[in-house]
Amino acid sequence: MSIQGWESALGERLDAWRAALAMIRDYPFTGVGFGMWQEFIPIYGTLFKIVIKGQIIYMYLGSAHNGHLHYGAEAGLGALILSFLIHLKGQLTTFSVMKRVKDDCTHTIAVGLAWIYFGMLLGELHP
Repeated sequence: MSIQGWESALGERLDAWRAALAMIRDYPFTGVGFGMWQEFIPIYGTLFKIVIKGQIIYMYLGSAHNGHLHYGAEAGLGALILSFLIHLKGQLTTFSVMKRVKDDCTHTIAVGLAWIYFGMLLGELHP
């Protein structure tokens, strides 16, 4: 992917995150409803131009490209906080295991899980 492609992908993600945050702002307790992202994104999001095999297609993003923000947009702040706390608990538990275990195999597995939870906690980026 070219630099321009990365900039475009980042711009699309930032737009999706802004749209999700706007949905959370407008519907903090209930969200817009499970499965309702596609119904609300035209109100909050940007229409993107995509060229596929020479054909121009205009579309909205299909998700917030961040699980925590997507849960918050569809189910409200409670879902966003719960999602974040579940991942945080997994991360903290993994660190605890890493400190306590003595054998290399279990420690290596715990390190792998720590990286997985770290990625999920901070981004949970969707393709």
